[in-house]
Amino acid sequence: MSRDQVKDAWSRVGDELSALGLKLKLHVEEERSDSDDDESGEGLQGALKRLGEALDDTVEAVSDAAKDEAVREDVRQAGKRLVDALTVTVQQVSDEVSEAMSGQRPSEGEPAEDPAAAEGDEPTS
Repeated sequence: MSRDQVKDAWSRVGDELSALGLKLKLHVEEERSDSDDDESGEGLQGALKRLGEALDDTVEAVSDAAKDEAVREDVRQAGKRLVDALTVTVQQVSDEVSEAMSGQRPSEGEPAEDPAAAEGDEPTS
């Protein structure tokens, strides 16, 4: 398992999540444009009212997005990409630990020369 494979896997996760984020953003924007644009109220009360309306719109947009098959498919794809990325990352870590335990260099994947063994010295513990 190479570091490039790990990078690629996480890059795919990022791409999937970016696409999902854009779709969710579009749902929120659509919900906001469909809502009443009443800006009544001044000061703190008006701001709190607008905040409440924005939260309501967001919850409704997320609910609508969950019903959208394209969004659901994006969520499934993002989940698969996340599992793939975690799998290659765990495999990379496992390979590096195995290599370290066997005296190999993790970055090269080749056996590392043990200077003490090359000189005939036994390693001290």
